[in-house]
Amino acid sequence: MPGGHDGLQYFTLQYIFLNGTAVSGEIPLWMPFMSHGTVSTWWYAVQAAPVQQLFTLMGSLLRSVDFLPLFYAGLLGDMLLLLTGCWLLSERFFSFRWTRLFVCLTAAGSAVWVTQPWYNFHFYYGVPLVLYFLHRFLETSKWRHLFFAGNLLALQTLGNLPYFLPFTSLVCFLYLVFYGLCNLEKARSCLRSLRWGGSALFCFLFLAGSFWLSYQVLREGTAEIVYYNFGRNPDVSASLEVFRTYGGSLHQQKWLELFLGVSPAHDYTLFIGVMGILLAGLGTISLPRKHRHLLLLILLLWLIGIATPVATWFYYTWPMMKYYRHLGLTTCFIKLFLCFLAGFGFEKMFLSVRESRRAERGPRWVVPLLALLIFLALRDLARHPSSAAELLLRMFGNNWGCMQQVLEEGFLARQLERTSLAALGTALLAGGRLLIPEPKFRGLLLCGALALQSFDLYSYKTADAFQKTVALTEIQKPLTQFQKIPFARRRESLDSTSNPRVRQLLSLPLYWATYWSTQSFLFLDEPGSSFRIDHWQRPLDDFLRAYWGQPLGEFKSYPRGLVRVEKLVFPSEHPAASKIAGLTEDKIQFFSKVSYVNSEQAAADQITDPAYSGDYLVLTRAGQSPLPGKGRLHLPYRVERFDSNHLEVTTEIPGPEPVWMLYSDVWHPGWKGKVNGQPALLSRANLAYKAVLLNPGHNRVEFEFRLGLLTGLQRGFAIQAFLWLLALAGLAGKTFWEEKPG
Repeated sequence: MPGGHDGLQYFTLQYIFLNGTAVSGEIPLWMPFMSHGTVSTWWYAVQAAPVQQLFTLMGSLLRSVDFLPLFYAGLLGDMLLLLTGCWLLSERFFSFRWTRLFVCLTAAGSAVWVTQPWYNFHFYYGVPLVLYFLHRFLETSKWRHLFFAGNLLALQTLGNLPYFLPFTSLVCFLYLVFYGLCNLEKARSCLRSLRWGGSALFCFLFLAGSFWLSYQVLREGTAEIVYYNFGRNPDVSASLEVFRTYGGSLHQQKWLELFLGVSPAHDYTLFIGVMGILLAGLGTISLPRKHRHLLLLILLLWLIGIATPVATWFYYTWPMMKYYRHLGLTTCFIKLFLCFLAGFGFEKMFLSVRESRRAERGPRWVVPLLALLIFLALRDLARHPSSAAELLLRMFGNNWGCMQQVLEEGFLARQLERTSLAALGTALLAGGRLLIPEPKFRGLLLCGALALQSFDLYSYKTADAFQKTVALTEIQKPLTQFQKIPFARRRESLDSTSNPRVRQLLSLPLYWATYWSTQSFLFLDEPGSSFRIDHWQRPLDDFLRAYWGQPLGEFKSYPRGLVRVEKLVFPSEHPAASKIAGLTEDKIQFFSKVSYVNSEQAAADQITDPAYSGDYLVLTRAGQSPLPGKGRLHLPYRVERFDSNHLEVTTEIPGPEPVWMLYSDVWHPGWKGKVNGQPALLSRANLAYKAVLLNPGHNRVEFEFRLGLLTGLQRGFAIQAFLWLLALAGLAGKTFWEEKPG
């Protein structure tokens, strides 16, 4: 399984949602083990890739299936989506299947996703297919192709980080603009052929609907969340300074990776094979005029990625660009388009008719000569791995920390040796292509080129996967098996828990950033967080701020207990905080004494008073008189049902007075209550939690979490993903087997 960083988070999130659907038959809408309970909306959206959405439709059919193969099946589906898009888009450029196969091999092999499935894979995996449909729109002037392009772009927002949309939409727009500039006659013909009628109206209305529904899936129920994301404002936008600098990776030394075949970076890799980068260079100088839009796009993306004034201009002018902040990672898109440039070089090198004039053969001789020089340089570095490690450190600066083991000299020497062999093979193949008579051995040379590119890229990718994943032992394998989530009667810290999943995970050699979604994966209910955390529900924020002595609702100031990008320390100094939050008492508590207040500030003043012992409830309900009583009651209770969206408890209330039951799980308007089958009002207790009034006698208390139409939207997008995959399978199969000229 992935051993750290965003790859581990993506893995754990997919487990959480599939475990919920497999065990309880519902997509989890609430995450009870994260920051005392939080809405799952945003977390669902960032992991809901197409195949993953299909799995959520299967429900209990998956219960006895191990999650690990499902995880890789989902990624395989995503990779096939990238390959389908690359194959279809390549048809617009290349007439030879050899070339299209080379481009697809290179694009898929360079998508190294183990530590970073979002940036180094999902950032762009649907874009080639979007661009294909834009080409079809320009060729046919039929609105349905524009609708398909936009709908797929909207669908790609699920399973991705939501702030990707501004940048991916910008890339598609710039591609379209540059293509039109380089093919003016075709663009004019398309505009003249457009029919502005019902089809156009239908297209734009349904496109707007697609994006609006995607937005709803991202935002439903999130109004109560407060964000303390490093580098973001409370509205999750980024300032211009953060936009231009966040995450680093703006320096140009990183492009040396194109020739090394080794990368300790944790958010991206740039290697497209030694042959790939040399053929991309050859493709650049031999690019047909009508395809120069690729070069223009790469140049503009490079200017954006190094934070020039061009990037600043788009920050202010492009819709929603203020929510994007990783400029340095535009390199992932550049890498994708370099794969297509390499296709032009591949055709020039291996498939063009042999020129008789030396001037026409000259540019192609550069490929074997440069490959030979790279071979010699890499052989020298392989003999001095300490020098290679120093070079990598200078290249990546502080962006290599999660993979320090990559700098181990033995591994580094082996990787450089491998890349040097690929460079030598490139020199021999390219030189042989120029020396061997045409077309006697062309098929053999083409097979050799594809085999060498596959060896170079996929041995690199495999070595990277072995370095950045961890093998599970028999004792650790239960981590990936679906199971019923247990109800934690009390919250406990990571270092004091008897939770077997915690022991299993901590025995793995994890590295770099580990996020607080890991708590849900472990079924660990912590009072704070031992993992990186940056947002939680507003009621909990009020509770924490009250005990930290900070003003409520002042989101511009960071909470005192938050150690940014590291952890959250719970304010346990006041004994009442630990009682009410379920550390020193159970999370289900009973009270006969209640104090009513009419504002959050009044509640904060009362629960932080030194005289307050935590033995009575403070409810934010105006117009009520205090309910006197003995205070805290220790009554027996039984948890009848517990999952992400439900809690059912039975208890006996001794007469004759009613009693309040507190559940130390964060209050949210999406929670609904029933007592003995009848609707019951849930009150906000002690700023953060929820409480319900119980009458004497037997009580069956039910808490259920619902978010309007969200479940329906999730099911709808899952069905849409299924239809897309079916359509693409048919389209790709038909296209592949059709005979093409050449």
